[in-house]
Amino acid sequence: MKRIIISHIISFCLATLLLYACSPKINRNLLSVFFDGVPAMNSDSERIAKSTPELSSAVNLPAPASDSIRNGLFYHYPYKENYCNSCHDENSKSEMVMPEPDLCYSCHEDFSSMYNVVHGPVASGYCTSCHHPHMSDQPKMLKRKGQLLCLYCHDNKMILKNTAHSDIGSSDCTTCHNPHGGNDRSLIR
Repeated sequence: MKRIIISHIISFCLATLLLYACSPKINRNLLSVFFDGVPAMNSDSERIAKSTPELSSAVNLPAPASDSIRNGLFYHYPYKENYCNSCHDENSKSEMVMPEPDLCYSCHEDFSSMYNVVHGPVASGYCTSCHHPHMSDQPKMLKRKGQLLCLYCHDNKMILKNTAHSDIGSSDCTTCHNPHGGNDRSLIR
């Protein structure tokens, strides 16, 4: 009898976890009950979580469209239209229908073969190193603004040693560099 009750309690807890896993705020709160060190949501994350509609299933994805903006946030088209199944396995909302970058390239241009030299994250197939898959407060679904995106991985001190960067100030790196690839190691446009 005790085993049946424990089994029902565990099943209920797992079902509750799965039900709330799609809400970033609830997911974070739930994870913090079970694990130490779950990072607190910052104000941007909280704003995004509050303005995010709950996910639902969809079957047919129309032709890809550019990011759309609403409430100061840029939304990836499938996410905005609740076409979760276009990227996520309908039997498991956390599993993808195919691995990155193949999933991205099923709608977006394949940058991995366009250039003589491909930027590291592109060559490795990690689109989500720079782009958020659902929404962002930055155009092109970028995770960070301007130089902050590039300086997250690239060392600022090493960059400033290059005389070509002596007067860059706060200008965007993509003014001179192509973030996906180029004809030389510096990815100059």
